[in-house]
Amino acid sequence: MSTETIAVFQLKKFLESHEIPSVKQQPKTFLEIARQPHYENVISNIYAFYFDPYEEHGLGHLFITSFIECIKAQLHQEQAFLDNFQEFIIETEYGTDEKGRIDLFLYNNEKAIIIENKIYHHLANNLNDYWNTAKPKERKDNMVGVLLTLGKHQGSILPNFVNVLHLDFLKAVMGNIGNHLMEASDKYVTFLKDLYQNIENMSTKLLSPDDFKFYLENQNKILDVVKFNEQAKDHIKTQIVDAWNKQEGLEVRKATQSTYQFYSYREIKKDGVDQIYFCTWFDKLFLGEREVWISIYITSEYFKKFFNHQALKGIIEKYEKHGIAINTEHKEKGDWDYIAGKSYFLKDDQLINLQTTVEGFIKGDEFIMLFDELDEKLKELSASEL
Repeated sequence: MSTETIAVFQLKKFLESHEIPSVKQQPKTFLEIARQPHYENVISNIYAFYFDPYEEHGLGHLFITSFIECIKAQLHQEQAFLDNFQEFIIETEYGTDEKGRIDLFLYNNEKAIIIENKIYHHLANNLNDYWNTAKPKERKDNMVGVLLTLGKHQGSILPNFVNVLHLDFLKAVMGNIGNHLMEASDKYVTFLKDLYQNIENMSTKLLSPDDFKFYLENQNKILDVVKFNEQAKDHIKTQIVDAWNKQEGLEVRKATQSTYQFYSYREIKKDGVDQIYFCTWFDKLFLGEREVWISIYITSEYFKKFFNHQALKGIIEKYEKHGIAINTEHKEKGDWDYIAGKSYFLKDDQLINLQTTVEGFIKGDEFIMLFDELDEKLKELSASEL
């Protein structure tokens, strides 16, 4: 038995005897799409909007009530002023005496809440400066500071400050939202849900302690599996490319390894033909879906001009007996449209003999004959316009 065979056997035993933790895919949020999920000033501005009970979100005092609920859970002594803190001014980036900036400052003449918003940054702010700036005589002791963080703050903070987690705060908001939904704007409730998901994504560890322990205990085997997977992907890609390169007069266009195309699809050109080409998608084979898609593309210019021509449609209809489907929808963007194609769902034996399988699809469904007939007819139609 060769060393390579032994290695594959050991990997097989490992996979059969271990339950691999499933990857938890977190839903993508709009803030992530905008590439601003972790910007503190962006999150502060969103919070400021929802803290304002008179803004158009229609959620009233939901945010301040929920926030006070979280503050009280952290206080050793109940602060009575929080019970009726309902009318206040909200400011972001509030200037301090020593030229600092309070992220969120909620205040009126008698009371105030200072909020220092932290996402990934560590605490290096002068909280004494914040406190002294916010504490005129008339407020006396009716103030509290909040360090708002993703994870529990490990260092010390001023006695006047408490540490509240973003996720705990928004969980309180979502738990209390029921009484506000009748008056709330659906649009801003949707935005709020997206904000909640964004905070949850940043607050939740990608791996649980048990999952990470499994990784550490089996790291070498897992790395072997990753390498084996890359070899399998290369094998699939090569089998697809070789199947097409064996067809006379066809050439598979090269793809750069660093591009999305490399492990997704290949374009196949025929000598002397510029307006039409084959394309094969094989990316789903890497996702366990076992699907290969073979199609024929023509230039968008030709598609718009000639697709409705009966002679062209008649050619494709002859090949519908093989399950080749016609595309009738022109893309508004791009230089090419696919005109006909077919999906193939592969069994184990077809995957094991992938090159032979794909060759069989190409020949058995007469793709090259269809291609040649389309090319000939398109050239004829184009020449008749001259």
